Amino acid sequence: MRPLLLLALIAACQPPPPPCARDPRSVPLGIPLNVTLEADSAVPAQELAAVDQALDDWARCAEVSLYVHRRPPRALPAPFPQSPAQLEHADVDKATRLLTAPLGALLRQVALPGPYVAVAVLPDLAPPSSAASLVLPELVGLGLPATLTPSANAPQLPEPRAPVVLLSARQLRALTPTARASAVGHELGHALGLNHDARPCNLMAATADCGVGWLDARQGTAVRSATGSSPAAPRASSH
Repeated sequence: MRPLLLLALIAACQPPPPPCARDPRSVPLGIPLNVTLEADSAVPAQELAAVDQALDDWARCAEVSLYVHRRPPRALPAPFPQSPAQLEHADVDKATRLLTAPLGALLRQVALPGPYVAVAVLPDLAPPSSAASLVLPELVGLGLPATLTPSANAPQLPEPRAPVVLLSARQLRALTPTARASAVGHELGHALGLNHDARPCNLMAATADCGVGWLDARQGTAVRSATGSSPAAPRASSH
């Protein structure tokens, strides 16, 4: 009994999690999410732990029941591995195919249909040598809703499929814990169907300057509608 009592005392002495800087306009989402973490084999374990913590922070701030299931690390194709030279003389159609073909291959691996959001952590989404790095040099993540419609020139994506969040370990490593939670929450919002928002400090603002940010009732309704969830879902986080 003594070891158990000691463990209980240690747990009781742990500092409480930092409070969320909640905007008064924010509303609890009240939705359950199943998140499956997929990792590239080259991503260190601490990067997964950082994303796990970011998901937990966002769940606490948005009052979401978040259930995270880890899958064993495995090598995943980078979404944008092409070098700029490959696109130098390409027409628009060819450039689109070159950039989206690897993305389609990645989604076929991680976006399996199911009641969850698939979170794939890769060493990088747009490495310095890639064509995408010329346009998006600081690409932290991509949130792709299940209803994403590819362009006519893009490869066919799997149907049906789960919402997907793609994250760059290199870019996440450069962020503060608060900014990391904001980035993960922002991409989760995109995966659940939310668009960018022009209002300062909104979670879906194009630039994150206010921590995790807030969502209004309209956005909360849109997310609950996309997930088929009830506003009365319990607030808890289980890993």
